[in-house]
Amino acid sequence: MDIKALEAWQIPSIIASHTEKIIEGDGIPFEGNYHLILPKTDIEQLATYLEETYGLHLKKTVQEVEVEVIRFK
Repeated sequence: MDIKALEAWQIPSIIASHTEKIIEGDGIPFEGNYHLILPKTDIEQLATYLEETYGLHLKKTVQEVEVEVIRFK
């Protein structure tokens, strides 16, 4: 996947759609337009690639989500 003129705030949603993982972009430390290349790979290799190429760090976290169960009879 090769995307040109991408704004920094768009990067998390692009990575999320590419990896099918939930990605949040808190604290992205740059502004401007970027040329983002995402290789087809697993999430660990992608994390290494993003850090080495763009200085972006993917951090695995667990979030609590409230779930309501509705049962039908």
